[in-house]
Amino acid sequence: MESLQPLRDLYGLIHAKYITTSRGLALVREKFLNGFYGHCPRILCNKQVALPIGLSQDLKYSRVKVQSTI
Repeated sequence: MESLQPLRDLYGLIHAKYITTSRGLALVREKFLNGFYGHCPRILCNKQVALPIGLSQDLKYSRVKVQSTI
């Protein structure tokens, strides 16, 4: 399965460009409002919806994380 990693990385880079378009942002916003990305598991967060974020554009440095929006 490691031979597929470059394809996954390429898809991720293309997706990152897409979600910066107005159509992509609207789609991410809709998914976020519907809780598609999950909820914060901490009790005090009161099931706040989460948002996937990328900490770096360098794939060797960091992959996507899921962040609570509080």
